[in-house]
Amino acid sequence: MTGRLFNMKSLILSGVFFFFAVCDSAQAAIEWSYCNATGSVNIQNINIKSGQYGTGDELQTIKDIPFSYTCITAINTYSEPYNATISLKNVQPMVEALKKSGLGMELFIQEGSRDPVKFSWREIQAGFAGWSSSKIFGQELEQNKTYNLSGKLTVRIYVEQSFKYGFLNINIPASTFDILPYKPSTVPQPTKPYTPLSVSAFNIRMIPDNSGRVIISPSTTINMGRFYTEYK
Repeated sequence: MTGRLFNMKSLILSGVFFFFAVCDSAQAAIEWSYCNATGSVNIQNINIKSGQYGTGDELQTIKDIPFSYTCITAINTYSEPYNATISLKNVQPMVEALKKSGLGMELFIQEGSRDPVKFSWREIQAGFAGWSSSKIFGQELEQNKTYNLSGKLTVRIYVEQSFKYGFLNINIPASTFDILPYKPSTVPQPTKPYTPLSVSAFNIRMIPDNSGRVIISPSTTINMGRFYTEYK
């Protein structure tokens, strides 16, 4: 009798351990999902005529910068769906450089032909506080699959604080955007290593009129057409 009770207890304990082992394994599965960005977003230097600018004035909009990424989803036992999600938790250097110069930024992230998702300047500044500020921008993905996807980024830079400048060069440092296969605000964040989307450094230049001159020597009159100054 004692032996039978011992065997029953052993079976019950084994069942309990097996149950928790399976649950832990299943719950961890969503954390093994990840997205790898391929390539980078290259933003060209922005040249703007210097002068007086007021709050809200748009300086430049850079439209439809392409990027691509691969999302690998694991088995999902949570109610949280799989969707490509963007996080701005690593953009603090970019934000600080813009704020210091009295500028603001809006971002528009779009996957394929879906409607773009907007990050306001307030949301961008809150983005590096953590995962909770991330936004879903992609289609719903099935579990346990690999997806090769592409998107577009639009950047709008505008004036936050009125200013008047002559010649000025503002360096905006490089940053990274994290592309995730789900929004980790209510479920654990990804634990697998992944490749974020790199955004290049760029310069915003305020350039006055008549910033240069051409001297022809000897002073003989020569018709050479028109001269243009180009900044790169």
